Amino acid sequence: MSRTSRRPSVSPHSGEGREIGLDDREIPGGVNHIGNAETHPDKAVVPARRHVPSINEHRVPDPDPDKPYEIPDRGEKVHVPASPALPEEHYAVPVYQVSAPDKGKVYRDAICEFITVPGPNSTNANPILVCGRDDERIEIRLLNEDQNNDIRFAENPDTLIEGRGSLLWHGTNSYTQVPTQGYLYAFAVTAACQMSVIRITEVAG
Repeated sequence: MSRTSRRPSVSPHSGEGREIGLDDREIPGGVNHIGNAETHPDKAVVPARRHVPSINEHRVPDPDPDKPYEIPDRGEKVHVPASPALPEEHYAVPVYQVSAPDKGKVYRDAICEFITVPGPNSTNANPILVCGRDDERIEIRLLNEDQNNDIRFAENPDTLIEGRGSLLWHGTNSYTQVPTQGYLYAFAVTAACQMSVIRITEVAG
C-alpha cells in the first residue's frame, strides 16, 4: 500500500499566511503602490539673469548682459548716526519785577472831597469838573450819595450834555475806581445830587 503526501494548507488570515503574502484583504489602490518610490536628485540652482537687454534704455551697450545679479555683503553694517540728545528742561520759577530798580520809594496821597453835581433843572445846568489833568494821580474814586438820582461821568462835558457817559447808579454802596490822569466831568441825570470823590496821587519819596 502506497502513501500519498499532502501539501499543507496555510490560511491567509493567519499570521503565517500574512508573512508569505496570502492576505486577501482589500488594500486601497491595489498592491502595486506598496514599495519605495523612485527618487531623483534636484538640479543645481542657476543664478537668475539680469533682465536687461544688450542695449540699455539710455542706448548704452551692456558689456556683459549675462552677468548675474550681485549679492550684497550681508556682513557689512550700516552706520546710523545717533539722534542728538534732547536739551535738559529747567523748571525755573518765574520772577516778576514789581518796580524798576531806579524808581526808589514812592509816596501816595489821597485827597478827599464832597461836591454837588448839577442836573438839568439846576441854575447852572452844566457838567461840573471833577478833576483835571494830573500826571501824579494814579486813580480817582467816585461814590453817588444820593438815594434817588443817578450821575453820569465822562472825560468830555459835551458827552454828558448829549445824555451819554458812564453811569454812577444811586444804589451803589461802594466807590467806583477809575484809573485816569486826565479830565473827568460829572452831571446828574434828573436833579442835582451829592457825590464823594477821592483822588489818589503817587510821588517819589
